[in-house]
Amino acid sequence: MKKAVFAIVMCTLGLHSQSKLLPNIGGPFKLEQTLKNNVLSLKDSEHTINQVLLYNKETFERTAYQNDSNTININLDEIKSGLHTAMVYVNGDIVVFNVDIKPTNLSENNDETDFALKTKEKIVKHYHVISTTYYKYNVSEFNVFSEKRKNELIERNIYDLTTRSGKKNKLLIHAVYADYSEAVIYETVTPKKI
Repeated sequence: MKKAVFAIVMCTLGLHSQSKLLPNIGGPFKLEQTLKNNVLSLKDSEHTINQVLLYNKETFERTAYQNDSNTININLDEIKSGLHTAMVYVNGDIVVFNVDIKPTNLSENNDETDFALKTKEKIVKHYHVISTTYYKYNVSEFNVFSEKRKNELIERNIYDLTTRSGKKNKLLIHAVYADYSEAVIYETVTPKKI
């Protein structure tokens, strides 16, 4: 009898699974991160949030949100479930944290206390770049230490994909954190032929 009750309770809990926020509460950051009713809310009291990038660690899909205010709300029901790395671009810095996105039952309204919150600070130390040029087949590996240079490389790669000689070029950028862990933050996605 106890096993049957336990199985029913576990099945019920599984049906009402919710997304989980693993916030970054690093010392110099003033980014408020909350998750309620499967809406991720970000707020910085001093600076504008320029962009939020959600990177699905399982499918390698990226979802970008452009912003020009101090707050942004992202409905996680519109994003494919799985463990995501969120990168928030604020005042030239990148605040990184994880969000485990789960499908929700829209009839349920759970409050913030239902979420298991864990803290995990990630500070970007530098970016490791692997660039492959197919025109004269050349593979380069190097480190980039500025956000500006990383963005220039990405913009250049996007432009190269539109040219005849650069359409097969590839760019892979890993963020290397202070604890020496790595996460892919950009990988060339070749345009689909129509």
